[in-house]
Amino acid sequence: MPSAIQSEHAAWRGDKPWTKAGVEVAPDASIEEMQAAGKLGWTIELRPLYYEVSSVDIAKHVPIGRKAMIRSDTGVLLDVVGPKTIPAQNEQVLAFFRDYLAVGKLQLNAVGCIESGRYVWGLAKLGTGFTLPGGDEVSGNLLVANANKYGKGLIIKLMAERFACWNQITI
Repeated sequence: MPSAIQSEHAAWRGDKPWTKAGVEVAPDASIEEMQAAGKLGWTIELRPLYYEVSSVDIAKHVPIGRKAMIRSDTGVLLDVVGPKTIPAQNEQVLAFFRDYLAVGKLQLNAVGCIESGRYVWGLAKLGTGFTLPGGDEVSGNLLVANANKYGKGLIIKLMAERFACWNQITI
């Protein structure tokens, strides 16, 4: 069954994702190595937006008080935001996992982006889980996702994942 939302870029370790998306990394890959393998080394640039006022003799650009969020490597317009917006960079989003990884409480299993970078995400295995009657395994995961879109924010979510006949089903 194909995924309705496919990661354009991803890096993973361990079991291959059922979507077959991304690049496999070494079991001991650092956050920075996963970020590079997942092609998340780009930043978000903010550029002021203008409208053009022209007359017979002169054309000038007048600022409109909004900014364009631009992906640095491709120039893709992610969204238009207000003047006070400070975007979270990919490096900052993935750094959320650093302290947990250092004490061995999590294993960062996958990173990636969808919608041309409008959503950047990381998924870490919690190391806990259980087996249901019948043998289906359920594991705990922590999802951190950042929306590079106006009015959206950082998502941090605990997820239980069941490995069953449809590969991975979030329950």
